[in-house]
Amino acid sequence: MTVRRAVNILLDQGLVTTVQGRGTFVKSLELGSSTFALDELQDIFRDKEHSKVQLLRTRIVPASENVAHALTIPPGARVIYIRRLLLKNDDPILCHEEHLIYDPTRPVVEAEMDVTSLYGLFSGTGETGIKRGLLVIRSALLDEENAALLRAKPSTPAFCLEHTFFDFNNQPVSYGYFICSSDRLKFSARVGIWD
Repeated sequence: MTVRRAVNILLDQGLVTTVQGRGTFVKSLELGSSTFALDELQDIFRDKEHSKVQLLRTRIVPASENVAHALTIPPGARVIYIRRLLLKNDDPILCHEEHLIYDPTRPVVEAEMDVTSLYGLFSGTGETGIKRGLLVIRSALLDEENAALLRAKPSTPAFCLEHTFFDFNNQPVSYGYFICSSDRLKFSARVGIWD
């Protein structure tokens, strides 16, 4: 094999780049475009036989500044507050806290109350009134309430998966977070070239 042929193969595989008059250079890994898989979270929702959701609290409350900003509504506007616990084999895995825009005419309210949209969103079945979502993973420590629900010690390291979900009109309809102790979920990403 000639050097020219080898360089062409590397170019085809995206491993190198050429600059006219300067030469051929190895491409660096583009970590900024990496995405993290949520396979373990999806598995909780896909396994309806062993997973269940326990509704802990639901009520109508005024939107805080933070919630109002995320949902693009005025502070103090009425929102539906939902708190639930997700279990697998009766073992608590995730706490979920969510705020929904209060509109009794929207079908998303009923879907959220019986958790249909969560199953649809994370299982990929399309059984949801949600078009898209923005998820942000950050580190946290379990507060006393979440620690008690998850049968863990307060201040246990945790993952907080903050979410904003949008409807088919691209309007935010739901804002909240999932939280679990850090040993419950694993996030993985592939970088570089995979064949």
